[in-house]
Amino acid sequence: MNNRSQHPSFSISEDDAQFLDKLPDNFARPIKLLHFEKMNYEEIRKDLGIPIGTVKSRIHRGRAMLRREREIVAARSETFQEATL
Repeated sequence: MNNRSQHPSFSISEDDAQFLDKLPDNFARPIKLLHFEKMNYEEIRKDLGIPIGTVKSRIHRGRAMLRREREIVAARSETFQEATL
């Protein structure tokens, strides 16, 4: 079963590495394994030695943190652009 297809609307680019580096490793690592190493949830579970539910939870929570980081950077960029007009 390919678990990556469960969230096709969430994509991570190589540029997102800067945001992932700001996350605690226990959240960033499963996301990196899923999106960059192309592992499925079961492979991640084995690699990290944690239960499958924990893998899913950390990916879900890590993605939420990543979204917030993206939003913060976007808001700062908008504020900077408005200030320079």
